[in-house]
Amino acid sequence: MDFAFSEEQEMLRRSAREFLAKECSPKTVRKLMESADGFDAAIWKKIADLGWTALGIPEQYGGVGTFLDLVVVLEEAGRALLPGPFFSTMGLAVPVLVEAGTEPQKKDALGAIASGDAKATLAFTEPSGRWDAPGRTYGRLHRRGRTQPRRG
Repeated sequence: MDFAFSEEQEMLRRSAREFLAKECSPKTVRKLMESADGFDAAIWKKIADLGWTALGIPEQYGGVGTFLDLVVVLEEAGRALLPGPFFSTMGLAVPVLVEAGTEPQKKDALGAIASGDAKATLAFTEPSGRWDAPGRTYGRLHRRGRTQPRRG
């Protein structure tokens, strides 16, 4: 079994690496990390224009390519320390929307993400539905065969 990327995916990798080397120099990344938004809207637009915000999204919602194509770009984005919402949108929110979203949610959110008009992230709550400190579970304490939630 061959687990290598396809020729097209290798071309995508080279293209992503070149783009990110040009747009995300260490100096640029540091500057954006210190900004209030933590990303540059102009870079986001360029990413959308390259079609990266449509990768891994099914065609019926405006997407192109496969999730593996997205993985190629995510790997290069990590290599370049791409600042901004690309990973939270494409690596966290999109897969959850694809797998668990309702049809109206998919049509609305995935289409907007694919076009670059929306950014997203994954958020969830505890079973209690509370957001205050006592209502959140931060981890579980395992002691002598018992599991106990850690709160507050």
